[in-house]
Amino acid sequence: MVRAILFFCAVSSASGFVSHTGCVRTHQLHTVCNMSPQEEAAGHCDPIMTGNNISRRRALLLTTIALPSFWASHARPSFAAKLRPDDAYASLVKARQELQIANDTFLQKKDWEGLRTYLTDEAVNMNNYDVSAQALLESKRLDAESKKDIGTIRRYGVGADVIIMYGGLKNEVDEGNESVSYAEVGKFLRGASQSLEEVLAICRSNGFN
Repeated sequence: MVRAILFFCAVSSASGFVSHTGCVRTHQLHTVCNMSPQEEAAGHCDPIMTGNNISRRRALLLTTIALPSFWASHARPSFAAKLRPDDAYASLVKARQELQIANDTFLQKKDWEGLRTYLTDEAVNMNNYDVSAQALLESKRLDAESKKDIGTIRRYGVGADVIIMYGGLKNEVDEGNESVSYAEVGKFLRGASQSLEEVLAICRSNGFN
């Protein structure tokens, strides 16, 4: 029952984020970011790319409250344990290429049906991000600080950005959305790509190539 409630919360929060306005409910954001000047100065509520003066990550904080349970339920430890770190890294490199293909081939043409099909059927490595990331986090190839930066199911990091932005992308082009926004699709694609590139950069700093 508890897991079901957390799952519902995760989906509800994510839906708020990936709405066509691209914003989480205003009163919820005010609650999350109702911090003292000292806390703001410490980086708890950073200035951002949107007009709400809340960092991209902080704007997603409500989603990450329930993310640990949601992420844990979707991760596949048995597969991750069998995946070699080098193969996991190679899969993330291919996932980054898949996002580039999605941008160059489908976004520019506004081919939403083609993009939807591609993300469902052909973006194999991107759709298995959780397994590849978990294999890397469970390996000894990454140092402790790098694992913290990427994030785990219990600690928020750039890995959560990848999952959230990619989820927003798939939600935006879902066949139930009759008015797909070019700007929103582009934003989510860029966000997922940039966050994934951060993960790859962390891996490269630990000797992956």
